[in-house]
Amino acid sequence: MSGVALDVLLARRLQGGDEGGHVRRALARFPVPAVVHRVLDQYFVAGGVPVGQPFRPVPRLALKARYALGSC
Repeated sequence: MSGVALDVLLARRLQGGDEGGHVRRALARFPVPAVVHRVLDQYFVAGGVPVGQPFRPVPRLALKARYALGSC
């Protein structure tokens, strides 16, 4: 299985409302709660993004970062 675009997949599942709560349960086991809170605050949409509204974009990682990752 490829790990390409897992960041986008995670963000999309959260923005889609995370039906069943599987992603949020997995994140609850992550050892750095501050990171989990930041991700949930930024991407989780209860009930999902309304039809016709775009998903929030996910910053792309690159060799030369244009911004500090901690401020995403």
